[in-house]
Amino acid sequence: MNLFLGFVAITSLLVLVLEPSLAKEQDTTGVLLTDGYQTKKLDSLKKVFPKLKITTYKKASDLSSQLDSVGEIKILGDGVPEYDFWQLQGKSVRYLEGENLSGIIRIKYNQELIEGDNFSVIGVYNQPIKGYYLLLQGPAGNVLDSISLTDSITCQFKLETKTKVEGNLVYKLVEKDSLGKEIQINQLPTVINKKEQLNILIINQFPSFETKYLKNFLSESGHKLVVRSQITKGKYKFEYLNTKRNPFYRFSKESLEEFDLVILDTDTYLGLSRSAKNNLSNASYDDGLGVFMQPDDQLFKRVSFFNQIQVVSDGEKNIDIADFPELKFEKYPYKFSDSLSLNGLALAKHSFLEYNGNGKIGTTTLKNTYQLVLDGHFEKYRQIWSQIITKVAKVNIRQGAISAINQFAFLDEPYPLEISSTLKEPVVIHADGYVIPLSQDPINNELWRTRTYPTKSGWNSVNLKNDSLLRYAYFVMDSTQWKTLRRAEIITKNQIRFKETTGLTEKVVVFKSLSRVWPFLCFLLSIGLLWLLPKLKR
Repeated sequence: MNLFLGFVAITSLLVLVLEPSLAKEQDTTGVLLTDGYQTKKLDSLKKVFPKLKITTYKKASDLSSQLDSVGEIKILGDGVPEYDFWQLQGKSVRYLEGENLSGIIRIKYNQELIEGDNFSVIGVYNQPIKGYYLLLQGPAGNVLDSISLTDSITCQFKLETKTKVEGNLVYKLVEKDSLGKEIQINQLPTVINKKEQLNILIINQFPSFETKYLKNFLSESGHKLVVRSQITKGKYKFEYLNTKRNPFYRFSKESLEEFDLVILDTDTYLGLSRSAKNNLSNASYDDGLGVFMQPDDQLFKRVSFFNQIQVVSDGEKNIDIADFPELKFEKYPYKFSDSLSLNGLALAKHSFLEYNGNGKIGTTTLKNTYQLVLDGHFEKYRQIWSQIITKVAKVNIRQGAISAINQFAFLDEPYPLEISSTLKEPVVIHADGYVIPLSQDPINNELWRTRTYPTKSGWNSVNLKNDSLLRYAYFVMDSTQWKTLRRAEIITKNQIRFKETTGLTEKVVVFKSLSRVWPFLCFLLSIGLLWLLPKLKR
């Protein structure tokens, strides 16, 4: 008897000290309230799930302690920002999106341009109100373009203007009602780079309308041109635009060093000797010379050229370009193959560039683009060829590139960046002087990732150490900017992320501590009996 009572006393004491808990399975449903949630949906959930656990999402807050005991999580409202998806990892999530949005839900514009390029803003306005209109304001606040919103479920819009000065500029997209009252002002930061004067060599076997209008456009843009056309065998006609007289006869290393871009027609390229082709390729590979081929049917029938660029017949004689939805562009009935090399860069489906060492070699499927000028669409002609010429021509050789993943940067929110660099250990420095830590991609050794957490609004920048030319500027906004657009992006990402995770509710194991009252009573009783039993025996 004494042994039993002693055992009970010791066990009770251990229970009091160790505080054991019992595991209990239970079906628990929780709801995570995010911006834009509907009260009616929350009330309906409360009726179906009387023990519904309610958690309100707050930016940069830790949700683990509140969601640990929840089996299935129902998200109400717009959803959780992508950078907080990790907090819902491994959970059963059902996404119930909030109210329909009214406002700008999609936007696209060029965040980096060359001085003189068109600044275009294309977007979608959801559930517009009749009489509302949009204004594009310049950095000085002057109105550059405007458009009235149509009375429909969704309204596509396009605003544009021509850039005139270089620098880090902030345009504005202003929304007004029918009375002229400002509803929303959103910022459109963009970097306008100074136009560079290129030294361009154009060689044609025979003069063409395409070359005539192209050389006129390039010379009016301030580029220095040497144009050579063949008259008879061994005799040529030369034109010199914005440059001194300097005839070009041989494709030698020395003569090609003077140029940033060489434009050839198919007959000229196919007629080059092997040594001339090698010199042209080496000038591109070693010195960064850009080479552009003016296409024709003869070129595309070769299936592949420049060793890398490949095309396949598609039978289509026209192409739509996203930036100009109102026009159809004439093209050769070919498209660039889907099995292109990893060193390629496609431009809006109509052009393709192949990286060749430090240089680039490219062509286009567009045909008779001079017709745009004849039809009065010079700005569209200029925009297309500016993009092609800028991408192909020789550039200053840099040790890498910095690019952003998100379109906009906001205060106190992570802003991810990607760095491509051939350096073994690149160092990225913020303009404020601190070094930003990098993580290397496990597959691509030349790709690095990082993220900054902007703490001040306005223009910020990062640069690669030891390369003053490699600088990336980005504009940081506060949370009042692009509210509807941001909500639309969060909704879309939540729909995609939680599309396949709406299955059965998980059973959650809940650990509940034992009450300390009963072990304490058992301990007192056993100790009391151990003290009392010897006295009773006497």
